[in-house]
Amino acid sequence: MNRFLAFICLSITLVLGACAQHRQLVSFNEGPAFESLSPDQPAPAVRLQPGDWVEIRIAASEPPTKLAPAPPGDRPEIYRLDKQGQLRLPLLGAVLLAGLPEAEAEDTLMAHLGRYIRQPVVQLRLYGIRFTVLGEVARPGAFTHPGDQINLLEALGTAGDIGPYGDRRGILVIRHRAGKRTFARLNLHDRAVFDSPYFYLHPGDVVIVEPIKGKTGITANPGDKILQWALPILSFASLMATLLK
Repeated sequence: MNRFLAFICLSITLVLGACAQHRQLVSFNEGPAFESLSPDQPAPAVRLQPGDWVEIRIAASEPPTKLAPAPPGDRPEIYRLDKQGQLRLPLLGAVLLAGLPEAEAEDTLMAHLGRYIRQPVVQLRLYGIRFTVLGEVARPGAFTHPGDQINLLEALGTAGDIGPYGDRRGILVIRHRAGKRTFARLNLHDRAVFDSPYFYLHPGDVVIVEPIKGKTGITANPGDKILQWALPILSFASLMATLLK
């Protein structure tokens, strides 16, 4: 009977160990139920920063006159904010837009253009979001998303998803805005991650997926790898020999 109980305990230990590895690979299996999360969680307004590319369309709501000429053109133009966060446009010169969301940037440009164009209409949007994903993903690197917003899951999908040795509990997001660098750890096991202010990325964000401890055996030198596997095998063989006596 003692041998049988020892065998059962060993089997349960092995099964529980396998389950623990499986839980590490499953996202959103902790925290409050999805039903309790806020269904209306809009993406935060992204503020323009130096180096951002923007697409601008300028039009006039009234026909041009001699005093109020036609705008540069109805088709969109691509511009980049300089290091000071200023946008340089023909006729206007440098206009500071850094720190403004898209809607306020549109109002600012319309106010400046109003001196030259009769009732101007400005449409402005970010021309892609630049971000970087590093670490335990299939395709680490720098990417540009064509839209004006992207969340963490979409960013990880762009990089080929998290690999089997990626730590889903401590994904690091590094953000540099308005001259300040901030950090956040996001746990993909926790459903509350959807409410994090870092769930939606900002231009220039860096996402780092660190490895789990289990990857140590993969990257260790051959001698350490042999010991890592040999010791459990020898222990198991010794136990089985004892049970079968």
